Amino acid sequence: MLFGREALGRSLVGLTSVNSDNDRRKVLESKSRELGPLQVAVEGSNLNRAINQLKRHMAREGVMKELKRRRHYEKPSIIRKRKQKEAARRRRKEARRRARFV
Repeated sequence: MLFGREALGRSLVGLTSVNSDNDRRKVLESKSRELGPLQVAVEGSNLNRAINQLKRHMAREGVMKELKRRRHYEKPSIIRKRKQKEAARRRRKEARRRARFV
């Protein structure tokens, strides 16, 4: 059983019911693809756990952040400022990581 919707260029975001170990392996292999469908295995009748896993995967991939950002129009000047802030944050993070291993 497959539930899903299109989100941000992904072909499918959804939950997949798993009936055997072979099906589970196929789902896990499909998750390893970079831009493939984002799927979460539903084991037994534990739907709440699968939904929470799906939410975590979406948050980790930045889907929810992107959806929030696209709710309203963003002026080009604001986009540039946001990207500069994100780049500065990445540089600081990388500098902290390098300083830790020196």
